[in-house]
Amino acid sequence: MKIIYEDEDVIVVDKPSGLITIKDEKTPVEATLYHQVYEHVKKQNGRIFIVHRLDKDTSGLVIFAKNAEMKTLLQKQFEEQKVVRKYEALVEGKIKKEKDRLKVYLITDKFNNVFATNKNKNGQLAITDYRLISSNDEKSYVDISILTGKRNQIRASFALIGHPIVGDKKYGSTIKKGLSLRAYELLFDDNLNLKKKQFTINKYFDKII
Repeated sequence: MKIIYEDEDVIVVDKPSGLITIKDEKTPVEATLYHQVYEHVKKQNGRIFIVHRLDKDTSGLVIFAKNAEMKTLLQKQFEEQKVVRKYEALVEGKIKKEKDRLKVYLITDKFNNVFATNKNKNGQLAITDYRLISSNDEKSYVDISILTGKRNQIRASFALIGHPIVGDKKYGSTIKKGLSLRAYELLFDDNLNLKKKQFTINKYFDKII
């Protein structure tokens, strides 16, 4: 974990791939990003509040609120889809469209696996915009913005159109490497201090193709 920014209201970190954001039934709290951030802020008698998360194998920006007022503000912005979140990814195959909006419905099965469908079967609506940056016959490099923040949204959406994220064996990738998905930018309105806050970190995959 790398701390990108910190003030009295928020802390923004760069989460490495392979680290779960918060505990689940298989992962103890000591092995989470939440625990690492908490251990840092508790030195100043601070607190942290979760307002969003990244999948375990996705790297990139995660923001934590440090007080209840900022928690409420950020949760409201995430719920109202006002937080700008940008990702970079390598996907399998050569994408034909220069840009597109992927509007799908996410279904969770009895094993807690998420998959996408074009038909609304009482699933959660997920909207993902992408722009093609470069490609070859094997892979495409895309810039992604999400209008909703559902679990596995990006991964399931690209798998549905036949272009799974490179390294994403769960969703059908045949290329053996780590998950090629990174959250590189966050922008939100800091209404407590009457200004916008934008955070951008280095990209990993832009030089590969």
